[in-house]
Amino acid sequence: MEREESYVTDSGLEDSNNDDSSTGYGEYNYAAFPVDEESMDGGTEVELDEDGGRDSSGWRPDESVPQGWLIREFLTKTGQRLEHIRNPAGTFFPGRKAAIDWMKEHGHSVEDIDTMSSKLKIKWLEDHPSVPPGWKFRKSKIKTNAGVTEMEWFLSPMGKMYRGKKSILRAIQADPAAFTEDEIRKFKSVPVPIKKFTADYSWNEEDPTVPLGWRSAIINMNSFGKIVESTRYLAPDGRFCTSRVEAIKYMMKDESTPVEDLEKMRQGLIQDGWVESPQLPQGWFMKPDRCRGKRKEAHYNYLSSDMQYLRSTKAAVAFMTSEPLLYQQQDIDSLLKKSEEEGKKLRPDKYDWIEGNESVPEGWKLRVVHCSNGLDREFFLAPDGSSYSGRKQALEY
Repeated sequence: MEREESYVTDSGLEDSNNDDSSTGYGEYNYAAFPVDEESMDGGTEVELDEDGGRDSSGWRPDESVPQGWLIREFLTKTGQRLEHIRNPAGTFFPGRKAAIDWMKEHGHSVEDIDTMSSKLKIKWLEDHPSVPPGWKFRKSKIKTNAGVTEMEWFLSPMGKMYRGKKSILRAIQADPAAFTEDEIRKFKSVPVPIKKFTADYSWNEEDPTVPLGWRSAIINMNSFGKIVESTRYLAPDGRFCTSRVEAIKYMMKDESTPVEDLEKMRQGLIQDGWVESPQLPQGWFMKPDRCRGKRKEAHYNYLSSDMQYLRSTKAAVAFMTSEPLLYQQQDIDSLLKKSEEEGKKLRPDKYDWIEGNESVPEGWKLRVVHCSNGLDREFFLAPDGSSYSGRKQALEY
């Protein structure tokens, strides 16, 4: 009576003797096949020689497999040495990885699984601190144009392998629903290695104003002949941001960004001198423009809720006016009032301004200076604290 041997394919899994040049399971699709009776010398038993060694078909017991299991080694056309595995019931496996997965699924003992794993060239680390529960991790050395470098590999609970942390972060960004919240947080909290061009920065990994995994660095730069400090930011995936606003925009584009991480980065704006207020539209910030300080007038920059940078109160009002579905006139009036209140804090009230004059709009102020030539000169103070010499200049505002 003829018997057909059962087998288990290793589709999508690495064979035990594959080297570390593999880039993912998808490249390895082993075609398992039944071993015919002739190659097995007939019957259900494998015939071994008198010493219990290799039979005519090449199957033999080995100390690296459990009792009753057999292995058969062979060379591929490219000279690569591979192994086939067979269990006592006759089930065929094209590699140790397939055999181990089958053993785990069928409740084999830890000792037997460890025995089968003993000759695995590629060994994954479980419970590694850089990966979430259920994931596995390993490192290997690969050849690049720059020489030999160390590469990190990650194996998901579903058996999908990722080459490097960036490939996981790209996958999260492309399809955040495919990952759990804990997985997203874990991978984003462990930054990738610093790139060569940013290696000269003194990165601070303990900045309390940025989310876990982000880094910041303070640099000195020349601004119109004056040396000023500026802060740079590095995302967990290695993205370099020249400002906190740029970092926030980058986080907003990533749908997988946790809300609390984005909020923490936004609240860091307050540490940078920006101001929140109920008088501003929801999510807006304002900040005095110190570069115009020589004019002794109050000028402000604004950030809208989507991080649009508006360099004056006039620009902020124009932006709100262009979005009538988002902002109403009362929102504009509230912003102008807040701007005027803040302007009073920054600008010493050196002049006696006339309020309520019929020749100027509501909220504006006027003062008249008597010049030595006998003429009178008018000055105007806008609600945002900026002043103008003459009506023509005020009208241009």
